[in-house]
Amino acid sequence: MSRDRKPPPPPLTHQPRRQRSLSTTSSTPAPLSPAYRMTERTRTITESMHAYTTEWERRLLKVQEAWRETRQRAGEVATLRTAVARQPDDLILRLELDEAEKRRREAKLLEELAKHALSSPTMQGPSLHTTDEDLDEQTRTRSFVPASPLVLSTSPPRFPSAFTSRTPSPSDSPVPGLARRPTRLSFSRASSSTASPSSSRPPSPAVRSRPASVAAPLSGSEPLSDPFPSLPSFPSRQVLVTSRLSVPGFFVVEELGLVQVGSPHATDLAAIKSLLRVEGLRRGAHAVLGVQTKVWEGEGGGLTGVGRAVRLRKG
Repeated sequence: MSRDRKPPPPPLTHQPRRQRSLSTTSSTPAPLSPAYRMTERTRTITESMHAYTTEWERRLLKVQEAWRETRQRAGEVATLRTAVARQPDDLILRLELDEAEKRRREAKLLEELAKHALSSPTMQGPSLHTTDEDLDEQTRTRSFVPASPLVLSTSPPRFPSAFTSRTPSPSDSPVPGLARRPTRLSFSRASSSTASPSSSRPPSPAVRSRPASVAAPLSGSEPLSDPFPSLPSFPSRQVLVTSRLSVPGFFVVEELGLVQVGSPHATDLAAIKSLLRVEGLRRGAHAVLGVQTKVWEGEGGGLTGVGRAVRLRKG
């Protein structure tokens, strides 16, 4: 009977099933149309400008609150000093005067901190620089991260500008069709041809002491002239155009909104400066701060400038 017994079957080995690969071959996305690219760029700039303006208004509100607190504490100190002068033997008034002076110093310190936060390097304005590769990545991920900005730094408008490069002719434009159409550039040339009496004045010693090695920039990322703006005669009919966010010795009292101008020539920074000054003068502004530029390539391209029109008060 032992011969009729069948041998035991071999142990079953687990053979995993072959799973179908779900990975597909990545195909290169189709190139975006110029109109779609321009729409996405405009959306990116708008979102960056909105975030920048919101943060700026929040910091400006803190500065105004700190300024009012400082003035209030200074008034209390002045009142107590008058009372102490009338009653020099009153010990309670002297103690109150010491406490009031301590609160005034603390309020002054908070005001200085608020002003420093308003003009800190972190508030350099939104970015206007977005390449085609960044735009493709942003379009796929829907995360619009601004890149490094192109900053336009200018000198006070009443000083002679150091930007002496020639204005490009219509044949130099990357888009000949746009160069033949009337644009805002022609308006800036017409307005700059009628020089004001203040522009005929001799330059100040600060401008004469500038080294002669400063040459005209060839791109929008280089500064035009003096990096530190100033207003020698304030108020003035001219409008200060600068990439900085504040003017030493002056306080921003009113925001007049964003100013955006454009030129079909990608290297005509003087036209952008003139257009920003004209637009700021039209709005009744004293200065256009935080100016940035962006060079658009391709059809409908050119140079775009954006800044904030503000009214100032001597501090």
